[in-house]
Amino acid sequence: MGDALKLNFNDVKHNAHSSDFLILFLLVPLIAACRWFIEQFVATYFFTTSIQARTLLAKGQRLQYRTTKKKFQESFWKFVFYASMCVVGFLTVKDPTDTLLLSSYPNDLPASMKTYYMIELAFYIWMTVCLQSDTRRKDHKEMTFHHMATMVLLMVSYSNGVTNIGGLILLIHDLSDPFLEFAKMMSYTKKELYATLAFVCFALTFLSTRLIWYPYSALYPSYIHGYELCIIYDKLPYYYLVVGCLLGILACNVMWSCLILKMIFRKLTTDGQVKDCRSDDDEDND
Repeated sequence: MGDALKLNFNDVKHNAHSSDFLILFLLVPLIAACRWFIEQFVATYFFTTSIQARTLLAKGQRLQYRTTKKKFQESFWKFVFYASMCVVGFLTVKDPTDTLLLSSYPNDLPASMKTYYMIELAFYIWMTVCLQSDTRRKDHKEMTFHHMATMVLLMVSYSNGVTNIGGLILLIHDLSDPFLEFAKMMSYTKKELYATLAFVCFALTFLSTRLIWYPYSALYPSYIHGYELCIIYDKLPYYYLVVGCLLGILACNVMWSCLILKMIFRKLTTDGQVKDCRSDDDEDND
């Protein structure tokens, strides 16, 4: 399947153990507590002091106020998390531009990469649970699949010593999200100029990372060279599972990219309001 990869088998032993996942029993509640604190105190403060919040209350639109406040809180929490993890990702991933992350096996697993993995896994576990109570989106099924596929990839790559490319995939998929959540927050508070600027940054980042960087630096090496690695170690079922998840995530990225382009077209032709082009069209609204 493609050109043979020159594998470099390291002497270092991949120090990942199944017991490492026990830390999730601590991290998941910690993530939940952090979300609750940020939403209930920090995000609430920023929203309630906004002109838009005071306007809604002055007009007696309390239902719209509560709905917008809830959306703002959710976006504020995700903005804080994704922005923080982008910084952690750049500090943790050895070389984000390296296309040969599978050439050295098994990968060394420093404490920083182990922490990065476990925090992200705890986040996705909790956010999957929260999908049932958060604002219902039209892409609920796709987002659920995306979260589930990400958790599978995290656990398989961690357990099998391919954390370098796993960390790269995490970083690639985190980079555009802070811009999206910031754009949504600005839209909820009717700061359209900032919302538009953030949306432009989001669109450029999303399209370049999800449709170019991800297939080239992560999906292609995993599809071509991961096969050889799995043959050598007699782990072919893992290959089909991983590639299936990677292709499924790519399909989600393509779908969301189409929505982004649709949103850009609508913005250019009607000068409409910036909204969450991926999923903010609620099933019972808009």
